[in-house]
Amino acid sequence: MGTFAFGLVATPAQATLSSANDAVFGANSLTSDSDSGLDWLDLTLSVDRSFNSVSAAFGAGGDFEGFRHATSAEVVQLFLNVGLVLPPPPPSSPGSPPPPPAPLAALTQASQDYLDFFGITFSTASVTASFGIFDISSDDFVGRAVVARYSTSQQVFQSDNFSPATASPFVGNFLVRDAAAVPEPSGLILLGIGLVGVFGVRRRRYIVARA
Repeated sequence: MGTFAFGLVATPAQATLSSANDAVFGANSLTSDSDSGLDWLDLTLSVDRSFNSVSAAFGAGGDFEGFRHATSAEVVQLFLNVGLVLPPPPPSSPGSPPPPPAPLAALTQASQDYLDFFGITFSTASVTASFGIFDISSDDFVGRAVVARYSTSQQVFQSDNFSPATASPFVGNFLVRDAAAVPEPSGLILLGIGLVGVFGVRRRRYIVARA
């Protein structure tokens, strides 16, 4: 089982992430990504459940009906959209300058935004972190990613392999579904039989990933 670590790099993000409500999981339990068209369930709502256990609960009547595990490509895209991305490879030609370091303020804000949206699954006096597992199309392993903030304001993003049968109270599941259409605000609609339709608009908090 290998472990590989990546630095955090801030990048401009066009997508808007917004907190949304779910009829089953409650207020602000979802993060909607306008770029991917996906709703992401908070990681804290699936901790202490193995990949296999959660997968078995996707069907009708299951705890996670309508959801599925995110793929590795979708997780990477999410990190892009929130402002956390994998760094480019080192330059191969001799004498080429290295990539510029990421602005610390941008990384600090991006990692905090991520933790605010998806929840903290592990916390001590010196670190707050969010662990999640995702599908890597393997029969033997699943992917696991963590975004952590330390008291020294350093950020770490790590990804490794994880057993699909293992449950941990500190690890949630990256669960997604197609974003539901949000009704447009509507006035009073009177039909021939006096039918009245009123659509409410839920309040959401919005944030654009910072460069």
